[in-house]
This record gives sequence, structure tokens and C-alpha cells, in this order.
Amino acid sequence: MKILLVHIKREFTKENLIAAMSCLVLSLSIFFIMKVMGR
Repeated sequence: MKILLVHIKREFTKENLIAAMSCLVLSLSIFFIMKVMGR
């Protein structure tokens, strides 16, 4: 388990983290817009 965490920390650089966060925000905003349009 510890090895896995270390590997994840090594993989997730700041750029990767920012990209993942922006992707998550984008998908959430699209989901929200679709929900609003559906009403």
C-alpha cells in the first residue's frame, strides 16, 4: 500500500494535478449545464 502511494505521488506532478482538477471541473460544469437545460 505504501509503495502504491509513493508511486502515485511520483506520478502526480503539479502539472498533472492541475490538468486532472481542470478536467474534473469541466466535466462537473458540463453536467450542471445539461441538468439546467433538461429542466
